[in-house]
Amino acid sequence: MLCQGMFSAMRYDVVMRNQQRIMPVPAMRGVCQALCAALAFCGFLGTGAVRSGFSVAFADLPPAPSTTKPAASVLTIEVTNVEPGLGQVTVLLFASADGFPGKEEKAIQRTSVPASAAAVSLRLPQVPPGTYAVTVYQDRNSNNRLDKNWIGLPKESVAVSNNVKGRMGPPKWSAASFPMGAQHQAIAITLNRL
Repeated sequence: MLCQGMFSAMRYDVVMRNQQRIMPVPAMRGVCQALCAALAFCGFLGTGAVRSGFSVAFADLPPAPSTTKPAASVLTIEVTNVEPGLGQVTVLLFASADGFPGKEEKAIQRTSVPASAAAVSLRLPQVPPGTYAVTVYQDRNSNNRLDKNWIGLPKESVAVSNNVKGRMGPPKWSAASFPMGAQHQAIAITLNRL
């Protein structure tokens, strides 16, 4: 029972600190076994107490949390209504409504391809499962930003996922967002020419 009491104190310190394991369970078992064996060798514990106390102490230990991350997938965006030969097509991926649809610095991924045809395809790698929204624009002058007029309206062709159009303002996250699973996924977006 002395071994079980020592292990309970160790478990509180090692397992419960900040509700995270600091030392993996196999390492804790090894430490406890070595400590109990040393105490038994010195005559403080009988060898039976080492085994029974040790096995009882681990009976109620919660399972180790999973350290694997969900598998990331590739999101392919098929963009149509592109004006061929004018600059590049840029895609922004947003993981929340924060910054959507136009704050490029809030996008979690960004990629561009030349506007070489009326339809282009862009790939965003390493997209974990979750809910996302996409903004696509044709950067006609290749200055790496969506140009706007003096009142803030886009001067270049732009669209968002689900082909949602804004009414009296930019499109809403709730209407443009879509779920992304663990499988590769493709979405189609048609640019709105201005």
